[in-house]
Amino acid sequence: MTEPSPLSLVERVLRLDELADVAVPLSLRAADDLRIADLLADGPLGLGELAARTGSDARSLGRVLRALAGRGVFRVVEPERFALTPLAEQLRTDHPRSMAGAFPLLPADVRAWARIGLLLEDPQRGAAGLERLMGGAGRDVSGSPSPGS
Repeated sequence: MTEPSPLSLVERVLRLDELADVAVPLSLRAADDLRIADLLADGPLGLGELAARTGSDARSLGRVLRALAGRGVFRVVEPERFALTPLAEQLRTDHPRSMAGAFPLLPADVRAWARIGLLLEDPQRGAAGLERLMGGAGRDVSGSPSPGS
């Protein structure tokens, strides 16, 4: 068996990282539900205006849009200001081959996002988000008692 080239190893690592990503699929569903692509159809808008028009929390919407911009769905034209990309055009409801509504944000998605939020938010408050998520202190990611606890 031959040793894989460094490039193929990098490609494999990037592909596994892509497969493990949960934030981008959930972000795509949220942006689709909020019809962000329709709001950006006439040109770039600021985060505050997008949040106001969708009834969203600006900070949370900003995380969603930045995650999607990192994958080429939207474009950051200046800090806190977003625009469509050719990829996002197909999320518009008036696109001839629109995929708007093809990615509904389901209740299971919301529950998954809430769990991710525990992990991201709790360390900022000084609590152990993973411990809360897994059912208490002294548990590992499987929910089993951690060694030495």
